[in-house]
Amino acid sequence: MNLRFALTWRVPRMASFLVGSIALVALGASPLTYARQRSAPHYDGSISARLIFQSSCLDPLKANSNLFVIFDSLVSTDYHGHVRPGLALGWTFSHGSRWLTMRLRPGVRFSNGDPLGAREIKAEMDAILTHPVPWLPAAEPLQRVQAINKTTIRFIYSKAFGGAIDFWVNFPIVDVKADHALGDKSCQTPIGSAAFKVDSVSPGFNTITVMRNSLHNWGPPWLYNRGRAYLSSIVFKTVVDDTTAVNELLANDLDVTRVASTQVSRVQNNPDIKLHTSTETSELFLGFNFAHTPFDKPAVRREISEPIDRSALIKVAANGYAKAADSPIAGHAPFHDAKAKGYAIRYNTDDARKMLTANHVTGPFTLETLSIPIFATTAQFIQAQLAQVGINVHLAIKGVVDAQADFARGQMDMYVGIQGHAGDLYSRFQSSQTPDHGGLNFGPLRRVKGYHYVPGSNSLMLPPFEELYLQR
Repeated sequence: MNLRFALTWRVPRMASFLVGSIALVALGASPLTYARQRSAPHYDGSISARLIFQSSCLDPLKANSNLFVIFDSLVSTDYHGHVRPGLALGWTFSHGSRWLTMRLRPGVRFSNGDPLGAREIKAEMDAILTHPVPWLPAAEPLQRVQAINKTTIRFIYSKAFGGAIDFWVNFPIVDVKADHALGDKSCQTPIGSAAFKVDSVSPGFNTITVMRNSLHNWGPPWLYNRGRAYLSSIVFKTVVDDTTAVNELLANDLDVTRVASTQVSRVQNNPDIKLHTSTETSELFLGFNFAHTPFDKPAVRREISEPIDRSALIKVAANGYAKAADSPIAGHAPFHDAKAKGYAIRYNTDDARKMLTANHVTGPFTLETLSIPIFATTAQFIQAQLAQVGINVHLAIKGVVDAQADFARGQMDMYVGIQGHAGDLYSRFQSSQTPDHGGLNFGPLRRVKGYHYVPGSNSLMLPPFEELYLQR
């Protein structure tokens, strides 16, 4: 099967500092979703595709892993970031927005034949509520789950929870009964319900082979293919380095890979490679640990944002495939405030130096990020820019698992991270940095007041939210 293509991530790479989290870079979309077929597709065949992150376990109940082709979620988001049905066909809020009731897709089964209905989802959530899984998103106010019938499930919260729908967008639905029966083997062969199932895993998880799940015959309404998978198998290869990934693509060792902006010139004129360009709603950002002085002060966070030359950052970190941000929400994403440009903090080295010196903000501070090239380059650029205004910054560049553990424990002063488009504004702006959750936070607002749900909606209504956010 002759199918070779690459993605360049033409990103509105957000480069404006946003007080609590500075949106630096908006990243690209899924390679498979944007490989749009123009002729009638054919069934069967196999491809090799790149995985960027090294795995140590595929079971999301045991490790920070979610191979999207194995697990379905209750809710999905389409190409534009809009919330759409997944396993859940619809949902309603009641009892002051504390009860979330979902109507499930009937007849769904896990890849091993086990039924997937309200009772099975309740079993997974009961297990997580009893033994919390730190790397899965926290549903703090969730108290209990009710399986009303086979296709109706209800989540009961202690209070109205703004992130209730967004929580379920990427939450992997796992066959808990099979998970318990497999024991440690579930790391190699976890059971989900998505288009593929695990066939084999090499030592060290360097390659993961998945095969078509013959029981999967549906898909979210926004997908091109809403039936069984066209491919019979996919071989996922872990290739962390961007240069190595393109080397393997050119050597026919990979069929599908994301292409870093620095590598585009190597493939863009190759007649044997189809290059797809897509726009994303994710953002690379600089975040602050509000629990560490002086980052608890809004004025300091603003002044640290001023000496960052966003135009230069775009050239250095994104090779020009970027756009400076004026908002914590990308301009093409839902809920973007058209007036946000007027709120954005402007590049001003002299003012930053004056204010930071007056407030004795000199460091040393620790800036931590992931060992992914664009993350590391962005952190190095920020380090150099802050040095020009007298701030001493130490870099800590670590693997994904180690970095996320540090973020969760608050063992850093600043960090370069990534956040995708939030289907609900609450999870984008509400700070998760509370005393019992360490230092990871995405925004400065610990308690959001005045928001309400529109019946049948998943969105917070709190205008002008971005202006409030930037003022804080």
